[in-house]
Amino acid sequence: MLGEKRVLIVDDEIIIANSLAKVFSANGYESRAAYSIEAAIQVVSEWVPDLAIVDVRFREVNGVDFAIQLREKFPSCEVALFTGLTDLSGLLEKARDAGHNFEVISKPIHPTDILRIVARKVSGIGEGEFSPA
Repeated sequence: MLGEKRVLIVDDEIIIANSLAKVFSANGYESRAAYSIEAAIQVVSEWVPDLAIVDVRFREVNGVDFAIQLREKFPSCEVALFTGLTDLSGLLEKARDAGHNFEVISKPIHPTDILRIVARKVSGIGEGEFSPA
């Protein structure tokens, strides 16, 4: 069904990253969690995901900068930003200026909803905004 689609979750909240990785693994995805941008860079040097879900806020660099770099290095990897922030306009504008239009998944989200979103994204269905509806 999913053909071993790979999902990378990059979030410095270890519980969130691990929980999402377990949800994806239990539902037929090959998934990995990284708790920092540095760890995510190490993961993708050996294992390229089909989709990366990247938190926006990190201490060392913002997730949007990493998302831009990831898409430039691996154009086939879809990227979604994951955030609890309400105002991302400046960061999203920066991404658009670099030629990227990232979808945003808002925290909190129910596992069923994120599974539906990811399934649509990795199958190429529904290229618009991520939304559980």
